[in-house]
Amino acid sequence: MEISALSVTWKLFILPLAKKLIQNGFQVEALCDDRDRTLRSEIEQIALPVQVTSVPITRSIRPSLLSSYRAIYQAIRTSKPDILHTHTPVASFLARWAARRLKVPSVIYTAHGFFFHERMNPLLRNILIHAEKRMGIHTTDWIFCVNEDDYNLARAKQFAKPDRIVRIPGVGIDVSERFDPHKINDETRSTLRTQFNIPQKSKVIVFIGRMVAEKGVPELLHAFQKVLQAYPDTYLLLVGATFPSDRDQKTQKVVESIQSEKKYAQKIRIAGFREDIPEVLSIADLFILPSHREGFPVSSLEALSMGVPVIGTRIRGLKEQIVEGRTGLLSDVGDIPRLAENIKRGLELGPSWKEDCRREVVNRFSLELSLNIQLDVFNRIRLERNV
Repeated sequence: MEISALSVTWKLFILPLAKKLIQNGFQVEALCDDRDRTLRSEIEQIALPVQVTSVPITRSIRPSLLSSYRAIYQAIRTSKPDILHTHTPVASFLARWAARRLKVPSVIYTAHGFFFHERMNPLLRNILIHAEKRMGIHTTDWIFCVNEDDYNLARAKQFAKPDRIVRIPGVGIDVSERFDPHKINDETRSTLRTQFNIPQKSKVIVFIGRMVAEKGVPELLHAFQKVLQAYPDTYLLLVGATFPSDRDQKTQKVVESIQSEKKYAQKIRIAGFREDIPEVLSIADLFILPSHREGFPVSSLEALSMGVPVIGTRIRGLKEQIVEGRTGLLSDVGDIPRLAENIKRGLELGPSWKEDCRREVVNRFSLELSLNIQLDVFNRIRLERNV
């Protein structure tokens, strides 16, 4: 059983693993909040033999936490899985405790970035590290870490046995089929520019993500104002929005208010959520991700795989993906002047970095590499448990 809080998370990041497991003789069930039928519609469309169980799963600490736990407990009790694989923080916390009570034979937790991070209050961070250690010891058999910092910390703090803490290169990028710049033609790129009302020869900076402050959106907007002074024929394309469950609902309104200002209205485009991410990235000169914290961001790897240099922040996960001066540039969180300078430098030098960008993802962060590492663990459990 594969569990995540949101159905969109399951669809985007777990579905490829489910396909791989089914190809290798495993039966896969999905547990997530799929009240909008996002996942079930996708499963039906591709005719994948996956049973989807939908339960309401909160994404934060709130009164509904107990009802989410009860729903998850009942779903696991009904399914009786041999292996429970959990994703996303709150869903994983609830599911692992339920699995312990129900004596699920094997539990895997993919930490897509531990909740604690380097910019957190030290006391709170230590409390959360201790809590995760207790969770690991009492409820978890295997831990998949998507970045080097989390992997080293999990081993140093002994969240599990050393050989049961596994480093995977994120969820992996499909560089063969979906994210291949050679598969997108000039006509598609031209049509997209027209759709976004961006001139064919103008520079395009792309951001993809939730419109929340922790993604660095306010800093990006301020930095872009500085960039326009040096490169007036540049456009900022913002792809994404906020989820109803996001605590930060203010940043989206700030973006919309800035877009309405006369001197910026012609330079900022808000695209909302989109599925055609490879096509959108094909018109980008730079990809920007000034996040305050990440686990191992997928959007930046998608950009790199399309040959688009990344301007980001020096944080966990992102700093592993970018080779400074060759595939992108990094600045400290909140450093707007340096972010602006890096964007300007990227616009100047970025074209010469394109080949290195894609090569890095193909060699280090491909979907096939990530899936094979995870499959090895599932096969090992199958042999050990005879499931």
